[in-house]
Amino acid sequence: MDVEISKRKRNFNKYFNLGENIKYPSSANYYPITSRIALSDNLNQMSILTDRSQGGTSLNDGQIEIMVHRRCVMDDGLGVEEVLNEPGEDGNGLIIRAKHWLHFGPKTEEPSSNRILGLQLFHEPTLLFSKFSGEFNDYNNKYLTNFSALNFDLPPNINLLTFKHIGNKQILIRLEHIFQAGEDANLSNPIYLNLQTIFKNLRFQKIKELMLAGNIVFNEVVDAENVKLKPMEIRTFMLTT
Repeated sequence: MDVEISKRKRNFNKYFNLGENIKYPSSANYYPITSRIALSDNLNQMSILTDRSQGGTSLNDGQIEIMVHRRCVMDDGLGVEEVLNEPGEDGNGLIIRAKHWLHFGPKTEEPSSNRILGLQLFHEPTLLFSKFSGEFNDYNNKYLTNFSALNFDLPPNINLLTFKHIGNKQILIRLEHIFQAGEDANLSNPIYLNLQTIFKNLRFQKIKELMLAGNIVFNEVVDAENVKLKPMEIRTFMLTT
């Protein structure tokens, strides 16, 4: 899943002078795409969302180029000193099947739409099927077909990244603010949550904040009713019932 989006400019890198690399526009302008790539003008934006990491660039105005899989049948003499050739089982090269979602919209609305859609695509449901000889109503009455551990939907800019039962009445959670600062007029603002009201039938006697990895205590005392999340921030908590 994507985190921070970086703006790129053709034949320019703010961290170093491209120098001789400008002679090789592909190598000088290709960047990793972890979730999406976009082009925009003063009014509109075109975005392509992906289902896996790929390479991407815009070598010409108004064009997006995506490299799903790189294959070089011979060394190009530019430093790698080996071929990048994966022939696959049949000798004809690997077959990579990927999905791309093309999205158009106003420049002011596209970033927020892409954030929410990208999260939905990353957490795409897995479909499972099994045989059942009865009627749908029989199945619906016999089994629990819908469940949520949440009392209510979280705000659209907040994602419950982790919900894990640790044992001994302890639950590890991570909450993340999925928007960057300045990305959206409303959704990029800090937000406050009450951890005591988020989950169904759970009341916590003790809450402490951990470092991101969840193995070091960051704060023993947490105001559970007033947890603040800033843009792009991820906070980890250990909840004891």
